[in-house]
Amino acid sequence: MKNKKHGESTNDTEKARLLALKRYQALALQPEHDLENLAEMALYICHAPICSISLVDLDDIQYLITRGHNADSIPRSLSFEQYTIQAEVFEVKDTLEGNTFVGNPLIGNDTGIRFYAGVPLATSDGYHIGAISVADTTPRILNDEQKRMLKVLANEVMKYLEFERQKKIHEEERKVVQGGFRSLVENSTDFITVLDAEGLIGYHSPSFYRATGYTEADLVGHHTTEFVHREDKAKIITDFLSVIDNYGSTYTTEFRCRKANGEWMTLEAVGKNALNDESVKGIVINSRDVTERKKAEKEIKEKSQVLNGITNNMPVIIYKVDAEGNFTQAIGAGLEKLGLEGNQLIGGNIYTLFPEVNEFVDMAYRGASDPVVLHGVTGDKPWYFEFYTFADTANEGGLVGFGLDITAQKLYEKEQKNYAANLEKMNKALDQFAYVVSHDLKAPLRAINNLSQWIEEDLGDLLDDKADVKENMSLLRGRVNRMELLINGILEYSRAGRSEIKYEETDVMALVGEVMSALDIPATFKVTTGDLPTIRTSKLRLEQIFSNLLSNAVKYNDKPEGTITIGYVHKENFHEFYVADNGPGIAKEYHEKIFDIFQTLAPKDKSESTGVGLSIVKKIIEELGGSIHVESEPGAGVKFIFTLPARKQSDLNR
Repeated sequence: MKNKKHGESTNDTEKARLLALKRYQALALQPEHDLENLAEMALYICHAPICSISLVDLDDIQYLITRGHNADSIPRSLSFEQYTIQAEVFEVKDTLEGNTFVGNPLIGNDTGIRFYAGVPLATSDGYHIGAISVADTTPRILNDEQKRMLKVLANEVMKYLEFERQKKIHEEERKVVQGGFRSLVENSTDFITVLDAEGLIGYHSPSFYRATGYTEADLVGHHTTEFVHREDKAKIITDFLSVIDNYGSTYTTEFRCRKANGEWMTLEAVGKNALNDESVKGIVINSRDVTERKKAEKEIKEKSQVLNGITNNMPVIIYKVDAEGNFTQAIGAGLEKLGLEGNQLIGGNIYTLFPEVNEFVDMAYRGASDPVVLHGVTGDKPWYFEFYTFADTANEGGLVGFGLDITAQKLYEKEQKNYAANLEKMNKALDQFAYVVSHDLKAPLRAINNLSQWIEEDLGDLLDDKADVKENMSLLRGRVNRMELLINGILEYSRAGRSEIKYEETDVMALVGEVMSALDIPATFKVTTGDLPTIRTSKLRLEQIFSNLLSNAVKYNDKPEGTITIGYVHKENFHEFYVADNGPGIAKEYHEKIFDIFQTLAPKDKSESTGVGLSIVKKIIEELGGSIHVESEPGAGVKFIFTLPARKQSDLNR
């Protein structure tokens, strides 16, 4: 609002504002086409269901135009406008936040106002006499572009009010026979022009000279069409001729006028034949500059075309339905998937074409917005759309809504269900395989082992002189034991990752201590443990990882005194652990191969290793969402490094 002058009280400022307001209240305005258009623009730009253009009096708010409600006035103490006139832009994201609107009957229920944004209507001398505002029943905010356009619309409302005020002044003053007309136009903020019967300029108000940069000598005596855009000249001549022979007749027009600097401005004009009026004796034209409004309208139109272009190429359907349930609008590329075009739906009844939505339409009228999924087939292609329907607050009894193409999602869900079913069958088959392996393969191995022992017992002392036979019998049992270890390794690998993962708080330091105690690490080994954290993970699987890595560090160490180091490095989104030893090391060409099942670097006849342990470790780590790799050179020991994701509380159980 206009700032107070030095020494001026707030009460004095309000009195001055109310005096400025009275200049426009005296117009006794009725809802006009221009104001209605500006309100509709505000609704469109801000995507809001409620709009008001109002004047703020001492005790109440007087509404000139409303959309989305039908109040003529409300007490100022309950209004949002009382705050709007004190700001450049007044915006309330959510009226339920804070204490400003506690107890206000305009908010707080299902249909109450939850969002508001308004821009003051400022007079040319800086007083805020009213507001143009938008509101919604759900919390939200306007972007910078929407706020800018709302300011433009506020300026256009004020131009309209000023135009109407000046027009009223003109109509009153022109009744004064002597000098009234000249006094009126000299003080007008709009443009007053007088043409003679030939269309020659006889007079322009001072405001026109200020706006165009011309002088009186540049214009008076020249034909008006000299300053009109060539594309608009024919229209201007036709409008002029339509009133020249009819005293008192009027016309309205719009044209582009060239300014002194060569730029063009768009004028909206009302002309009246006053040739018989002794105080005028000419065609009187009252015009105003609507260049900015035209730019705004063009911008809105272009953005609307872009929006429609995007919508028509997106897999969606946007629609409007009237109170009888008939489609009045339907756009979007999703219509093609249904085998329809937008104009095929226009006039069709939603309840007849889509009976499944009846229940959900009733819910929409009650303020609910639960979606309904419709399914069908066009040709041989299935489709699924999720429809959301809402009550159209701008048209009583009407509906607005949109449908989202969720065909890909539904087909994927179906594919996943089939995959899960197939996976379950495969797991059952794997369980059966495990049973066969453990029962049908291990039983013969045990028989071979027992038979070799019986043969040795039967031969007794005869083997004392046949050391090679005795060695072969021992070798036979070793191969049998190795085969059983391989079978056990296959079973263990097949089971890895198939059980449900339970995430829990895990003290890694304590867990490593338990693993080392279970392995009974020889006294010739020196184990160094860093500062290990407590993390959220699967304790059972982490125990398997450390058990395998520590067991390998002991089993394959070739030094008289072994060393093992267990450490941790904190990373931003994951945990990094490592197990290092001073063993024989691993050549670079085997850094990947050692994680393959049955891959071992030790000779098979000199080691009980099955080559399954590291492959199980890798499988578990990857199941947990991590990774593992090795750093090593021959003779320089081995360092296994693995990572696990840092999990949130919501991931503890899944």
